[in-house]
Amino acid sequence: MPGAVTLASLSVVSFSRGNQRLLAVVAPVILFYVALPLLPILAAALSFPIHRLSALFAAGLLSIGTETVSINGTEILMGDLTVSVTSACSGLNMLQNIAWIAWWTLLLQHSGPVQRFCHALIILPAVLIANTLRITCLALWASWSGPEVLATAGHAYISWIAVALATALFLGMQAISKYQR
Repeated sequence: MPGAVTLASLSVVSFSRGNQRLLAVVAPVILFYVALPLLPILAAALSFPIHRLSALFAAGLLSIGTETVSINGTEILMGDLTVSVTSACSGLNMLQNIAWIAWWTLLLQHSGPVQRFCHALIILPAVLIANTLRITCLALWASWSGPEVLATAGHAYISWIAVALATALFLGMQAISKYQR
């Protein structure tokens, strides 16, 4: 299935942009297939720093309210409620979803690898902002309705809204940086 999707995508690029652009796209796609087995190692290395940062930022946002908020590792303590920001809450799934959008956006808009890399760095703040807001919303929802709401379908809906928000932030930050040049 991934091979078929890749071939279809390469065909669309070749048809719409010509063989020159196809050659620019083929090398990164081949690199992706070589690097694919390394993704679990990369995910393990990124998971803790990202969910720790998201927990810190969410605790900071939550402390703006009247409730006393503290943080213990990656657990946010709000009164008698404890919200654990686990590796599943790290935002890595969000990062992977947005990476595909960013990949094609950057390939079609930039010709040099340095420009692509610099614009790709915009993904991290977009994911951190969206993930922090997601964790903050979930913590507020759990404090209002009880921690059992974190096991409902609403948790997944908020996660997908965060993916859409992170994508919009990425595309918006990219558009702003494009106009500043």
